[in-house]
Amino acid sequence: MSSRNLKEGPSCRFFGITLIVPSLNVARLLRSAKGLELRVTEHEPAPRVRVRPHANAKAVAVKFTPLQGQYLAFIDAYSTLNGVAPAERDLERYFRVTPPTIHQMILTLARDGHISRVPGHARSIRLVVPREELPRLEPVSK
Repeated sequence: MSSRNLKEGPSCRFFGITLIVPSLNVARLLRSAKGLELRVTEHEPAPRVRVRPHANAKAVAVKFTPLQGQYLAFIDAYSTLNGVAPAERDLERYFRVTPPTIHQMILTLARDGHISRVPGHARSIRLVVPREELPRLEPVSK
């Protein structure tokens, strides 16, 4: 399938998969993704973006804050026990925080490369961090 058969708009190619993005600004935003090397080329009808794992992506040590570690540990434990990823509401109930707090943490974890997710799709959170690197899940005291 050529890019001309795709709906109009910039497209991004992730590991051999072409994605349509809403604007060139989104394509530029992808350029800032950690652990990825990006090449944008101008073609008709829209710019194309080529994404490859950065050469040093795996060499970077897993770094997250203690609170981020607890969120990651909860995601792992919930997924293991229930067979599906937690919804943001499940995280809210466990950590006893507001929906915006949970959502910002999910965005931060995704931006930093600790999880992957599909925006707009329920229960699409997947851990990227190896289980061995996760801390023990501690009970929340409030």
